[in-house]
Amino acid sequence: MGESYFQLDDKRAVTEACAVDAGPLRARVGTVLRGKWMLERLLGYGGMAAVYVARHRIGRVEAVKILHRNLLSNTDLLVRFEREARVANRFKHPGAIEITDVDVSEDGCPFLVMELAEGVNLAEHCRRRPIHPLEVLGYADQILDVLAVAHPMGIVHRDIKPANLVLQTDGRLRVLDFGVAKIEGSTFTEQGATVGTAAYMPPEQVRGEAIDGRADLFAVGATMYRLLTGKQVREGNNAGEILYLAATTPAPHVRETRPDVPEVVAAIVDRGLAFELEDRYQNAREMQAEVRAAIRLLMEPTVEAMDEMMASPDTVVGPPPLAILQFPLPENDPSEEPTSITPKGARGPAAPTSGAYVVPAGPTSIDDDEGHTLPSIPAARPKQR
Repeated sequence: MGESYFQLDDKRAVTEACAVDAGPLRARVGTVLRGKWMLERLLGYGGMAAVYVARHRIGRVEAVKILHRNLLSNTDLLVRFEREARVANRFKHPGAIEITDVDVSEDGCPFLVMELAEGVNLAEHCRRRPIHPLEVLGYADQILDVLAVAHPMGIVHRDIKPANLVLQTDGRLRVLDFGVAKIEGSTFTEQGATVGTAAYMPPEQVRGEAIDGRADLFAVGATMYRLLTGKQVREGNNAGEILYLAATTPAPHVRETRPDVPEVVAAIVDRGLAFELEDRYQNAREMQAEVRAAIRLLMEPTVEAMDEMMASPDTVVGPPPLAILQFPLPENDPSEEPTSITPKGARGPAAPTSGAYVVPAGPTSIDDDEGHTLPSIPAARPKQR
C-alpha cells in the first residue's frame, strides 16, 4: 500500500492551525458506523473533517470523511459538506474521487464514503525532490482534463492546489475536495464569504468578484509554479499580506524564480497566471492543448543531441526512454489544438457567458498551502489608481 494522501507527519502544525483535538478523532478508530463501516485507521484531519480508512462488512475498503462534531451548528459548513457529494455525483471523471454514500453517524455527525486513493499529495511530493518540467506538464494535463469536464457543467472547483491533488501509486493524479466548488444555479451562498487558498486564488476571486472556470486555470498555473520553483506565487508574512498581493499585484514570471524552466513551459505558466482575465486561457481545453503541445515539443530530441547520440559507438537506435516520465503521454488531443505555445497576453476565444458565478465580498475563509484552515480575515481590496 502506498502512503495516504492525507499526511500526518506534522501533527503539531495541523492541530495548531486547525484548532482540532486529535484525541477524540483517534478514539473513533475501531468503531463501526451504521453497523457496516469499521474505522480501521485515521488518515488525517483538517479544520472541517477527519478521514479514515474504513472497511465495509462485506470487505470493501474505502475512505470515510466525518464532519467534526463541534461544527454541527454551522449551517454553511453542513451545506458545503453535503454539496461535496452532490458535485461528485453530478459529473464523472477518472481523475475525480467518486463519493459512493452519504449518511449520519450514530452521534449525529454527517459522513461521506469515497474512493480510497493511495498515494501522496503533490504538496508532499514536491518537498521530496525537484520536479522535472515534463513531469509538471503531465500533472497539469491530468488536472485540466478533469476541469474540462467540470466547467461546461457549471462546476468551478475554486481550490485547486498541490494539497488537493493526489499522485497515486499507479501514476494517476486525482483531484480532491469539490466541497468548495461553485455550482451554476445553486441557491446556496456562503453569506458574504470568499473561499479558497490564498496562494492559489486569482485576483478576481480574492476581491469577491464574479468568477468562472478561469479562476481554476489560474490555480493550475499557480500549482505548476509551485512544483517548478518550490515557492508559492506570492509569499508573505501572513495570509492577509498574501491576499493583498493577490488582489493588487501581477504574479512574477516563473523564469524570474527559476531561469532554467524551458520557455514553452514558462509561457504556459505565465499565461495561466495572467492578472487580467482576458489575458488568461479562456477554457481548460485551450490550456490543455498547449500543455500537450509542450510535452511533445520537449520530448523531441534536438539536432545536437541526435548527432551526439549517433556518433557514439554504443548507440542503439530505438524509441526514446519514456520510463523517466511519471505520467502517460496523452494519446488523444483536444480539438483545434494549436501548433505553438501562445505567450502571456495573447487573446483566446471569448469566455462562455454561462460560466459566471458570484462570490460575495466579505470575510474570507482560506487555507494555507498544505490544506490547514486559517482564521477568517477581511478580504483584501485593491488600491485605487
